[in-house]
Amino acid sequence: MGRHRAPDDDEPADEPSDDYPGPEDFGDAGGSREPGNFPADEPPYTDSFSAPRYPTRPPEEFHDDFDDHRGFFDFDEPADDHRDDFARPEQPERDLPPADIDPPDDFPGFPRRDQGPPPPPSQTGGHRGLPGFGGGHRNEAGRRGVSIGVIAALITVVVVVGVVILWRFFGDALSNRSHSARCVGEKQPVAVIADPSIGDQVQHLAERFNSIAAPVGDHCVSVGVKSVGSDAVVDGFIGKWPGELGQRPALWIPGSSVSAARLTAAAGKETVTDSRSLVTSPVVLAVRPELQKALGDQKWATLPDLQTKPDSLAGLKLPAWGSLRLALPLGGNSDAAYLAGEAVAAASVPQGAPPTDGSGAVRALIGGQPKLADNSLDEAMKALLTSGDAATAPVHAVVTTEQQLFARGQSLPDAGTALSSWLPPGPAAVADYPTVLLSGSWLSQEQVTAASEFARFMHKPDQLAELAKAGFRAEGNKSPKSDVTSFPALPSTLSVGDDGTRAALANVVSAPASAPATIIMLEQSMNTAEGDTTRLGNVVSALDDRIKSLSPNAVIGLWTFDGKEGRSEVSAGPLSDQVDGQPRSAALTAVLDRQHASSGGAVSFTTLRLIYQKALANFHAGQTNSVLVITAGPHSDQSLAGEGLQEFIKQSADPAKPVAVNVIDFGSDSDRATWEAVAKLSGGSYQNLATSASPDLATAVTKFLS
Repeated sequence: MGRHRAPDDDEPADEPSDDYPGPEDFGDAGGSREPGNFPADEPPYTDSFSAPRYPTRPPEEFHDDFDDHRGFFDFDEPADDHRDDFARPEQPERDLPPADIDPPDDFPGFPRRDQGPPPPPSQTGGHRGLPGFGGGHRNEAGRRGVSIGVIAALITVVVVVGVVILWRFFGDALSNRSHSARCVGEKQPVAVIADPSIGDQVQHLAERFNSIAAPVGDHCVSVGVKSVGSDAVVDGFIGKWPGELGQRPALWIPGSSVSAARLTAAAGKETVTDSRSLVTSPVVLAVRPELQKALGDQKWATLPDLQTKPDSLAGLKLPAWGSLRLALPLGGNSDAAYLAGEAVAAASVPQGAPPTDGSGAVRALIGGQPKLADNSLDEAMKALLTSGDAATAPVHAVVTTEQQLFARGQSLPDAGTALSSWLPPGPAAVADYPTVLLSGSWLSQEQVTAASEFARFMHKPDQLAELAKAGFRAEGNKSPKSDVTSFPALPSTLSVGDDGTRAALANVVSAPASAPATIIMLEQSMNTAEGDTTRLGNVVSALDDRIKSLSPNAVIGLWTFDGKEGRSEVSAGPLSDQVDGQPRSAALTAVLDRQHASSGGAVSFTTLRLIYQKALANFHAGQTNSVLVITAGPHSDQSLAGEGLQEFIKQSADPAKPVAVNVIDFGSDSDRATWEAVAKLSGGSYQNLATSASPDLATAVTKFLS
């Protein structure tokens, strides 16, 4: 604000200055009003200016008001003798015309802008442009006005405070609008299911994502995470989706891509639109430190033998340990058992052979695992760690992931003295925790898009760093320190083939104990030394191990034969049935353990004829009926040749009662062609083994007793 001066003698006291805006500069304030928008005591404006534009007040009222509020402005007060130096001339009351109507020539109001510059401002003071306002500001000869610096400082403070308030207000408003202003209706839920081993971390990342996620289309989204094992998810997609699992997911993070393969095999490839590894963790054996040193350079391929062969650990300088008691839990174990099954299968077949040919070795390993209260990782780890004597513990080792082992070690006092890990050499079986984006009629486009955004969010460096702290291997991040694992470098990652192959091997691991109806026909004349014992001794061990893993309702019988005759050792029947005061399973193993190798021939053809007839007569509906012939040949039958045996099978086979003849034949048996033909005619299989001292024997026995 500048100072006012008194008007010159020839200057009207009430002429407006050049810096005061004319009526047209007020906008609506200077224009006409709509009729009816005025107070009751104020008539509307008219074209003839018959009513005043502003209400008129006597000049003395303004004088009083001005004097009353003078102290509010904090003016510098001059000496009292100057107070009345300036008169406040009365100013006539005037009507201001509307902005869009030219005033009449005799109207002493504001000059038109096109009339040239206005005369100099009045020296007599007064507020310019306000009718009826009489004087009030002092000239330079009298009192001083308000300091420009003070006013500028006051305005600056007001502006700064106002800007801060407006900034915060509009900042909050814009922030809220970016998250919710464009949302229509309630938030769109996005269901995510994660493996329990990574579920807590994914839940934390979802909360972070929800706090910054922009709306998708017209909907705000909210990611919700549920921890569920892969078996339950796959089963839910095959049948009816369980209500306790919540909504069908838009995004699934299983332990490994094995589960994604199982899902596509069960529900179709179109169910999965994208699958990319988030983090990784190799499959290891959780072991006691004593066993970790002894395992040394053992491999996946040697584990079935260590599992099924009595006193196998004595060969590893652990004489009091017996055989390896390796648990392969399925519950809460991040697909580790499935991945271990792939590794064992791939390592147990010749180079170039399909991994599925190693299914027998997988069954032997699974069938030989210790019996526990349940098939969960927690139960297996409890059995491993609670025993004081590691050698006599019910479990010697547990298949699991490195990350789960790390997490377990974090919760154990002095973990390094009680727990260690062993990573088999060679290609590593790896849990790769894929982000599996799903597609289906249960999902809206917003849910599909939000799931994709969340998956992309989790793959960013900040989120991967959080996962690395939990023991997962994440690209670009260092592994944490641990007393139970050193997070060793991996030479390579195991690959076993397409989704179909992986699903087939997973079924071998997850299938319940089989219940075949089989009569075993065992040749006693197998006295060739192979390994630490005879060929017959190796066969007996393989049969013992397999019988122990069979379901109680499996129907098993045993016949033996030599060069003289064939005989029934244990009649066929359910393993749980009593035979001479003991379960049939115990009777079978007792008889097998008494077998000893003999010399002489083998009346195999005539013995098979007897057994096949009994199998047909006692056919067990609903089960796989078969005869398992284990021989090294050649046959010594005088009354039945190879052609006669084949003709017998052709005539006896009954399509309504299928009984397959499966044959395990050792060495260069001259009867091989006959056995192959008999197996084919009956719907069975033939397998020749060069030696009994190899995992192939356990694989074959498991295959034919399933």
